[in-house]
Amino acid sequence: MTDTDKLLEAEQSIHDMATELSRMRDAANLLTASQTQVEQVLKSAQSVIATSKNFAEQCKAIISNLSSTDLGQMVDALKKLRKDLDELPSLFQTNFEWATKEHKKQCSEIMQEMVRQSDKLQRSIGESAETLKHERRETKDQLTDLQDIIHATDDRLTKFEEYTRSSQTAFGVILGILVLLNLAILSLVAIPFFYK
Repeated sequence: MTDTDKLLEAEQSIHDMATELSRMRDAANLLTASQTQVEQVLKSAQSVIATSKNFAEQCKAIISNLSSTDLGQMVDALKKLRKDLDELPSLFQTNFEWATKEHKKQCSEIMQEMVRQSDKLQRSIGESAETLKHERRETKDQLTDLQDIIHATDDRLTKFEEYTRSSQTAFGVILGILVLLNLAILSLVAIPFFYK
């Protein structure tokens, strides 16, 4: 895998992490909106409870008036209704407390999951950063090795050029000596002819 591929892969990892962070932000916004709605539900439920208490008191007054009129069966039915109405606010309260507890539990679970995802994402970012640092160090070491090889090659080329120059000089000297020897031999051979 080339360095470019590694860098592209690291860039893709960073992009994926940014996407996950965006999702976590959206989940946090949703949680805040949910909290606002629950508060509105709580206010509405409290209003219903207060109205129910008022209604129960009015029913008590009506039942008291009807009980004075000796209506036997109707009185028993209204007493049962009054009892049920008396229990209605506590029933609302119980249901409201249960719903609040469930909502808090769900919010807590969502927050814990967000914290886990955030920790996981931070670890992933840290690992990616360490990998990039390691790859950068390796690339730097490879470049240093390559520079050393280039310097060594330059030194060898310089020595080879010096050797070539000295070899050319030696060859010239040897060639000169051979020419001089040939001239000397020719002159030795030619001298007897001149004296004849």
